[in-house]
Amino acid sequence: MDKSWLLTSKAIRAVRECAKIIESERGVKLRLSEPEFLQQLVESVNMSRNECLHSAFIDLVSLADKEQRDELLAGITSAPAQPESQLVVPGHPEEIEYLGKRYPRRQAGKEFRGLYRGRPAYG
Repeated sequence: MDKSWLLTSKAIRAVRECAKIIESERGVKLRLSEPEFLQQLVESVNMSRNECLHSAFIDLVSLADKEQRDELLAGITSAPAQPESQLVVPGHPEEIEYLGKRYPRRQAGKEFRGLYRGRPAYG
């Protein structure tokens, strides 16, 4: 697969944005110089529910030629989900359901704020 289109200034900007979001979300650094960069990017986009990442990925893919664009978009299996709100679990007011999992509403006097690098964050 020809990757010369990734070396344009617009593509590099989109790559940096994707890599920045992935690093903040998962703690994984993606580098354009890696041979499997596009495959890793597609896998990361599939695992993410971040709308900004999906948007940056679409911007990046729009710069590729039609054949490569179709191939990259075919690898995407998930669309960004609507942000799930924190739902109080019926019958368990001290638990919150977030992204399909249950977490304690409070811990050490702090309230649940969401996930950070896959772990519950309290503040």
